[in-house]
Amino acid sequence: MFAPSLRNATLGFEAPSTLPVGIRVFGIVRDGEFAGRHYRSGELAVVVGGVPEEGDAVVLVAVGPGRPRLGRVQGNRLIGDRGEPCLMSRWEVAGRVEGVIRPVGAGWAIEMFDQPGIVGMAADRAPGVLEGTPEPVRPVAQLSLFAA
Repeated sequence: MFAPSLRNATLGFEAPSTLPVGIRVFGIVRDGEFAGRHYRSGELAVVVGGVPEEGDAVVLVAVGPGRPRLGRVQGNRLIGDRGEPCLMSRWEVAGRVEGVIRPVGAGWAIEMFDQPGIVGMAADRAPGVLEGTPEPVRPVAQLSLFAA
């Protein structure tokens, strides 16, 4: 199975507005498996800053254009989600993947990987993005390329 595809959470994903300061989230846009865990489309990967340890699953953010992706730290090298080496001049570590936030009904279920079960629920599912970030641009209409 393929690794999941990620996108910045500020690009059209809803997220709980009550996340603690310092928590970053990345939207999962394609199902996949990585580091023994299954990620589903619509979930948000929870990332906490800090120095990741050897073998930790991390989110790699492109320096310049590109989308975020999963990877791991191996010694002083970065390894991508398909096992390929990633240059440190091209990729930087956003943080260690600590868990996922799943939409459930009118709220959110928060699962942290180092704690068993669901560790929190957030009741708000207000449309939008994380507090303090600009509203994403949403298309209002699609133009036909075949108009007469």
